[in-house]
Amino acid sequence: MVYHELALEPESIEDLKDLGLLDRMFGFEHGRLIALFPAKPAETRSWGKLLLSHLRATLPTEKHIEIGIRIEQILPKLIWRSRNNSKLEEGQEWFDLATKEHDTDGKRFSCLIGKGERDHPDWVPFQKLYAPDNSVPECLSGPVHFSDAMKDPKTFLAELEPLLFSARRISFIDPHFNPVDPDERNSRRWRKTAKKLADSFRQAKRLTADICFHTEYDDEVSATFASADEFVQCIAATISEYFPATTTLSVTAWAAKSDGIRFHARYLITDKAGVALDYGSDLGANRRTDVALMPLEFAKKRLKEFEKSDESSFDWKASLTIHGRR
Repeated sequence: MVYHELALEPESIEDLKDLGLLDRMFGFEHGRLIALFPAKPAETRSWGKLLLSHLRATLPTEKHIEIGIRIEQILPKLIWRSRNNSKLEEGQEWFDLATKEHDTDGKRFSCLIGKGERDHPDWVPFQKLYAPDNSVPECLSGPVHFSDAMKDPKTFLAELEPLLFSARRISFIDPHFNPVDPDERNSRRWRKTAKKLADSFRQAKRLTADICFHTEYDDEVSATFASADEFVQCIAATISEYFPATTTLSVTAWAAKSDGIRFHARYLITDKAGVALDYGSDLGANRRTDVALMPLEFAKKRLKEFEKSDESSFDWKASLTIHGRR
């Protein structure tokens, strides 16, 4: 499992030190996400509002401005909005709501984290996160920034769903991405990846996104297409058939510099974090690809190599930006 979704009781956070622990342990680059639970009503009783109200009631008034700023800074990095209909009713305890959700088929959290001890097999007292013992599940007791997924778009994209659906901008970087390869077997593998990505977004009712594809224009490709411009135009026309008109798609072709490094590594990079892939995201029967989560700063550094500038690691050949047409 690439991502673990955890339910965290807002009242278990007591001070800025606890907020610092959240920042160090949770987030898209760490493979641990805090469920926005409850999510409604956002104005008064959502998870973030409950946390802020609790800390303001606990800490001195002079700390209130700092608390608000700190929460606003870290929450977007930690939260996974997967339970938008969850609601804490007046007089209802968070523990009761969380255990009811957790014990419902198909809605389980990786574990429940909260204040003090509770009589539940998947409960973890928050303070144990500072010094995990054998009673703490593995997803909380060690690094989970490395995982694997089957090399199949359906499975692979489902594993990365939290990262994809939380991002505003997504960049797929793979030198072999070629849904217009003259070899039908090769082109079909990449068309399946693009189509499954579009289907996943549609099923999640996420119809607005910026998706960038970076691929290589090498000697083999140039033997088929008259120019890099024609190459990216053909790719864009093919994949745009899968996406709605509200999706912005860009395709860029690169070539290795004569004295530079090879275009080899594969990445999926978003504005939340990045993923390094050893084997790509296309279809490969009975194969798997290893997934390494990347800190956002490192992901930004890699993405900068694929900007048209003097700092690019490769030679820019052509780009095209269009909208989906479905």
